[in-house]
Amino acid sequence: MPYLYVIFNPGAGSRTANSAWQVVKEKLVATGTEFAVRVVQHHGHTEQLAQQVGKFAAHKDGVMVVIGRDGTLNQAVNGLRKSGNTIMPVAYIPAGNDIDFATAAGISTDAGEAIDQVLAATTARTVYIGHYNEKTYSSSGYFVSTLGVGLDAAVVYASGGATSMRLLHRKHFHRGIRVAQLISAFFNRQPFSAAIYLKGKNELLGNLLICTAMVHPYYAGMKLNNASELAKPGLDLLTVQNVNLIHLLYLLLRVVIGKPVQTSAVHKYQGQNLRFTTNTLEFGHVDGHELGSRLFDMELTTVPLLLWQ
Repeated sequence: MPYLYVIFNPGAGSRTANSAWQVVKEKLVATGTEFAVRVVQHHGHTEQLAQQVGKFAAHKDGVMVVIGRDGTLNQAVNGLRKSGNTIMPVAYIPAGNDIDFATAAGISTDAGEAIDQVLAATTARTVYIGHYNEKTYSSSGYFVSTLGVGLDAAVVYASGGATSMRLLHRKHFHRGIRVAQLISAFFNRQPFSAAIYLKGKNELLGNLLICTAMVHPYYAGMKLNNASELAKPGLDLLTVQNVNLIHLLYLLLRVVIGKPVQTSAVHKYQGQNLRFTTNTLEFGHVDGHELGSRLFDMELTTVPLLLWQ
């Protein structure tokens, strides 16, 4: 079994990461697995810790184990890539909600079962995550689930970078929370325009509510009818044009019950290389982390990631 570098975010998932870490630690001690743990102390610390592990790990065949939500995993992956280390595998112990990557990757949402998957693995498998290059501000990074502009980003900003209503989180009402937040953001919406570039062609879409890139079909625990999946390169770009409240409720209901959404207001683009631009300042997010209000000129693709699970 490789040496495990555990990065643990005690504030993730309404602090359910604390109990997840206790389960993981007991398993590692009981099995005699060698490990070191690094505890996240503040915002941005996950990325710093992952970068340190990637650069200075004494065990070059080690595995980085991340305990937290998709946002925690996002920061860890970005830190590892910033270190220049592209060969260290990553494992994920999901804690709380906003753990769609785990569902898409077939990782158990139970901490004990998830660490058992890590301990049972004998080799890493390749999955594909998103990479963005924001040309306007010369920034770049990675995302493990979604990168969004518009209504989706407004939800992130309204909840301070994470889904709110912690009591309901503990009662597993995550889908209902996200739907309620989308409806709330809908009343303060400001539609925008975006140009989509794919396979040498471009299309200008106006009156948009949502422009979201996804590397797998899961969003807030709901499975969308997307072509992208982690096992192969490629991503989906989903756009939703401005609709009235009744139409929005209809669309959300179809998504919640797992039915295909067929309407002229929804457009999907699929490919290995996509680009979109906006001509107005819009809020954006990547895996629940705020990108700020800006003009977007975003090039998107997917890159391989080694997953030890």
